Amino acid sequence: GWYRPIQEFIVPWQARMVAAAISPLGISSRVTPGSALSAFYMIKDGAASEHYLTYVGAQRIGDVNGDGKGDLVLGARGADYNSNTDSGSAYVFFSTLIDNYSSTGNTLVLSTSTNYNIRYDGAAGSDFLPDDGGIEVGDVNGDGRDDLVMGAYRADNNGSESGSVWVMYSTLIDDVGATTGNDKILSTASNYSLRYDGAAADD
Repeated sequence: GWYRPIQEFIVPWQARMVAAAISPLGISSRVTPGSALSAFYMIKDGAASEHYLTYVGAQRIGDVNGDGKGDLVLGARGADYNSNTDSGSAYVFFSTLIDNYSSTGNTLVLSTSTNYNIRYDGAAGSDFLPDDGGIEVGDVNGDGRDDLVMGAYRADNNGSESGSVWVMYSTLIDDVGATTGNDKILSTASNYSLRYDGAAADD
């Protein structure tokens, strides 16, 4: 794809991520932690207080919709959507949405649905999706396309805090096309391809 390595800057770690050098031109701007934000293409702000966007490295880049370009996935383990406290959420931003911004200094708040393509919400309160950086992108079904894998270690699907991992195939993710604001709760089976549950409580 056309991406160059990005520099990530959390300001503070629970609230915002600066992605410098996400540009079809491949222009690179390094942001040093603690310095003034003098050059960046966009900031993505958490949707509300204590959502903890990108907590413990919950961010990945990969082509999850199969168009040959890198997409961005950010986790917010403290999000409270669907009246489920701390269920957690993960946002997916397709390259075609990100490259709408060619100028610098764009601030995008994730409570605005047009600023993301898909939001996956934890299935229940206190799932903390995807805590401890529990996001991976890679081709797990052998079709040559990157899939999305996310974990919630406190999910209770097979006993208290047995933990669960959800797999979304690229062919499922790309069903939304280029549309924005697609909110998908993971208690709905049609929103994921596979779910693996821990073998027993406290796994």
